[in-house]
Amino acid sequence: MESISEWDESKILTTAFAVRNTRVPIGPLPAPDGFVVSPSDHAGAMDVYWNTVRGAYTYLIDRAPDDGGPLVWVQIMATAKSSELVNSMVSGKKYLFRVAAVGPAGQSPWSNPVAKFAP
Repeated sequence: MESISEWDESKILTTAFAVRNTRVPIGPLPAPDGFVVSPSDHAGAMDVYWNTVRGAYTYLIDRAPDDGGPLVWVQIMATAKSSELVNSMVSGKKYLFRVAAVGPAGQSPWSNPVAKFAP
C-alpha cells in the first residue's frame, strides 16, 4: 500500500489500512565507531571492521603512510559492508587508517584514525 500511495499518509488513512510508522529523515550521519584494524594472515594485509551506521549505504576507507612526514590520505576502498581486507601494503611499514559513512545527507565525519604496522 505504501508504494501505491507514494507514502502519502492521508491516502493510506482513506483505506482500511493503518500507517505503521511515519517516515523520519535520517539526517547527517555520525562517524563510524568501534573501528578496529588488525593484522591479516597474509603479508601486507590488514582486516578492518567497524560498527554499522544507521542510514549508511556505503563506507569509505582511507589510508596514509605514517613515515614522519605530512599525512597524505588516499581513498583505498568504498564498500557497503562493515568489514574488509585491505592489502597492497609494505610489510613492516606503519600506516594510518580511517573510515567514514555515506548516506542520503552526504558523508559523515571520519572515524578516529588507527595506526598499525603492516604484517
